[in-house]
Order: sequence, then structure tokens, then C-alpha cells
Amino acid sequence: MKKPKINWEFNWQNIDNFTKHKFDGTIEYTCLICKEKKDIFHMVSDGGAKMICTLCAKKYYGSPLTAVNEFCLSRKRPRKRKG
Repeated sequence: MKKPKINWEFNWQNIDNFTKHKFDGTIEYTCLICKEKKDIFHMVSDGGAKMICTLCAKKYYGSPLTAVNEFCLSRKRPRKRKG
């Protein structure tokens, strides 16, 4: 399957929200693939970085656990924060 296009522009916003709110189910995060907003319980990430929704994880990686191993924990790092 073709690798998805990653929209890095939401990465730092997700990291900031995750750092401040952790597992608050009322905060919405933006999937880096489909750009949909979902709560933390429907996302996978590496400590808030490289956050994708579970639907995209299943679609592109087969399962959320595989997505974590292949994408979220990969060596590829997000672009540096501007500013």
C-alpha cells in the first residue's frame, strides 16, 4: 500500500496540547494524515508527536500497533518548530 502524505503543520499544536492536557478526553487533536479532529482515545502517537487517528492507522498500517511501530516510533523526526 502507498504511504500516506503527512501534514506536519499540525504536529507542534498536537505536541503542545498533549504536553498540557495529556489524557483529557475533551481536547481534540488533529490527525497528521486525514486532518480530522478527534479525542486522545482515538489517536496513536509518540508522546504527542506524529499523532494519527486510529482509522488512518488501520487504513495505512493495518493496525494501530503497527502504525506506532512503523511511523510514530520511526527515526524520521518532524520538522523543527518555526519561530
